[in-house]
Amino acid sequence: REREVAEGELAQSLSLLQAALDSTADGIVVVDGHGRFVRFNQRFVEMWSLPSEVVAAGDDDLALGFVVDQLSKPERFLSRVRDVYADAEAESHDVLEFKDGRVFERYSRPQRIEGSTVGRVWSFRDVTEARQAEEIKARFMDMATHELRAPIQLVQGYSELTLEHWDALDDEKRRQSVSRVKQAAERLKRLADDLLVTSRIEAGRLDLRIEAVEVGEALEDAVHDAAGVVVQTDLAQPALMLADAAYLQQMLGNYLSNAAKYGSPPVIVEAGTSDGFVEVRVRDAGPGVPPELVPTLFERFTPARSAMNPDAPGTGLGLSIVRELARAQGGDAWYESCADGSGCFCFRLPVADW
Repeated sequence: REREVAEGELAQSLSLLQAALDSTADGIVVVDGHGRFVRFNQRFVEMWSLPSEVVAAGDDDLALGFVVDQLSKPERFLSRVRDVYADAEAESHDVLEFKDGRVFERYSRPQRIEGSTVGRVWSFRDVTEARQAEEIKARFMDMATHELRAPIQLVQGYSELTLEHWDALDDEKRRQSVSRVKQAAERLKRLADDLLVTSRIEAGRLDLRIEAVEVGEALEDAVHDAAGVVVQTDLAQPALMLADAAYLQQMLGNYLSNAAKYGSPPVIVEAGTSDGFVEVRVRDAGPGVPPELVPTLFERFTPARSAMNPDAPGTGLGLSIVRELARAQGGDAWYESCADGSGCFCFRLPVADW
């Protein structure tokens, strides 16, 4: 009877241990002194894509032979495993890089029972997304620093030049200097707007103020200061869309800025309705985007458009912001190739039914 109770308690303890192992986000395997699996969780199997026969065998060497080909530096991986197994009391922490781009952190420490080392615990943490986020943050900071420097230098330079030579400059020269400062200030504002909305998107704090916006007025406001832009609409008047008015202007501004940097005049802004949405299209007479670059066109920091004009200033955020904002407001954004070889950047937002 006592044996049955003890066995029941042991089974309960093992069940709780397995449940704890399976509830963690890390992959964990416990290996005894003979290289046999003592305990592991399902996450460990999934992270290393171990086939059922390898799992069933429970042999550490067999598992190592299977996983090593997945790694960018297999010899370094195996060398570290051998070093750790050579010292029963060793603890280790290193980083594993995979051929498919994944990154794991690997931890190992001895398993001890009543002070004696009886095996080893290995744990693996997938830090791929965290590493990618760090890389994006670093690229973001580099880009922001680079893009801020040029307009700030321009404002500073023209301001100093104008002040120092004010009396010697005629009215036309003064207007030109002030105009250049104004252009730089507008570029700084666009950059600040892009950085701010990107930060809000990342934090999930867009704070949308959706209202019925008159489409024609919104388009005219967006192109008011843009030279050579034609607005064409095929809408019942007044046509209303559901949108955040401020973000709608930023979306239109980003598309127009994109056309100005990479396209050729004239720039035409078109609007119409389709399947309960107002669709807006911005096209120009320049060459379209090569087909191989289209899939990444709306990704952050995409090289797609900059590859077409490396000298054009920009954050690499503009198109991704348009898509993020469109989707947040119940719509979407995309690119279309035109029959004449030019390109068309589009977005759609819901029609307001009142």
